[in-house]
Amino acid sequence: MPGLRFIRNSEEMPVAAGPRSRVAAYDLGSNSFHLLVAEADGQGGLRLLEQAQEMVRLGAESLRDGIIPEDGFARGLEALRKLRGLADRHQPETTVAVATQRHP
Repeated sequence: MPGLRFIRNSEEMPVAAGPRSRVAAYDLGSNSFHLLVAEADGQGGLRLLEQAQEMVRLGAESLRDGIIPEDGFARGLEALRKLRGLADRHQPETTVAVATQRHP
């Protein structure tokens, strides 16, 4: 089976090798944070192990003035703690995080 790969800035990055490679992926948006944990199925596909979402609403104030207020920052940190707790139960070999912003 070819190894799993992530693409970042047009550059391929291999994911940890092995028959049961697990990856935790975080999508950190201005409104919500998402987690997806998947495992290689040994046949070139992925099996979903965990999926979760935390509403953080960082963009409510930060998109207006460009600064995340202290209470928003605290919400974001708490959301990351919760999502990481879920991901850690699956012992991922690789963790990837991307920051996204939804435009109206």
